[in-house]
Order: sequence, then C-alpha cells, then structure tokens
Amino acid sequence: MNILKYRGGLVAATGSTLTYPLNVVKIRMQSQLGGNFSSLICVIKIIYEERGRKIAPIYRGAQLNIMKSFFGWGIQTAFVKLFGPVS
Repeated sequence: MNILKYRGGLVAATGSTLTYPLNVVKIRMQSQLGGNFSSLICVIKIIYEERGRKIAPIYRGAQLNIMKSFFGWGIQTAFVKLFGPVS
C-alpha cells in the first residue's frame, strides 16, 4: 500500500484532530443566542467542567469529524490528481 496516495486525507484528518477542541468551543459560543455572551476562556472552563475535568472527553464525537475530513479531502485530492488543478 502506497501511503502517498492517502496523504490528502491523512493531512485533513490530522488537522481536524488537532483543531477539534477549538471547534467544540466555537460551536458552544455560537449556540448562545441572546443574553450575555461568555468569553473564550469562560467557555473553555465550562466545557472542561461539564466533561469531567478531563481532556479526552473534549474529543467526544471527533471520530465522525475525522472520517468526514479524511474522505472529503481524499476525494478532492483524487479528483485533482485525475483531472488536474482548476486554473
């Protein structure tokens, strides 16, 4: 198996994994409609407390996000390889 064939998907999955906690915070902040808005640090503390004061639960649901990134970028990379870049 040639790993270079999957590099677009691997890069996307890695990036998705590294930035997933920020995505969790962003979604939480966007879900606050009306009223007082919390700061970034405040939202991070709330999520940390809600998830049992552990880091691993922050990645709950990350598997689906990683799969989406891997397949999405993998397909996009394959099309660019097949048809060439759009100019």
